[in-house]
Amino acid sequence: MLTDSQRLALVDDLVRPVWETLRPGGRDLVWQYVLTDPIPSSWPVRDGVLVFYAYARALNLAQLTSGELRGPVWARIRHVLDSGESRLELLRQVIEPGPRHGVRPLTGPELEILQARPLTLLGSPLSKEGERQLAAYFRLQLSLGNVPPEVVAAHAAFFQWISRAQREGDV
Repeated sequence: MLTDSQRLALVDDLVRPVWETLRPGGRDLVWQYVLTDPIPSSWPVRDGVLVFYAYARALNLAQLTSGELRGPVWARIRHVLDSGESRLELLRQVIEPGPRHGVRPLTGPELEILQARPLTLLGSPLSKEGERQLAAYFRLQLSLGNVPPEVVAAHAAFFQWISRAQREGDV
């Protein structure tokens, strides 16, 4: 069985060479790609497939601020938990800067929530406590703007569960 680190390395090894062909050039913007946390391909989890998304972000060296420029979600990576097989689907071939995304200091309770490991939680049957941790983690990530809107739209059932669980106080 693969560890979380091995799974992430497999996904990263698939993404990195594609990014190298897409990465924009330029003097002032320093680009890199970011992988989202894994999202179950279906909710409730049925098929043992997790989906990662790759998006672009850039720092503007000519205008340093406490934020970054967000680029588009450019790839979807499906990862099968049982086999470790991963497949990349290219969603965009042109990377352009999008809106600026700021940062803020996190509170102590928020830092505790971010200790959850979505890949670990989703890699095994979810207990009630696991569901609570997963929902709290993604609620925080959503509030921080760390989940691209395209990802929320593509996994509506999962993110509706998170919203519903919060309203109902289930998790």
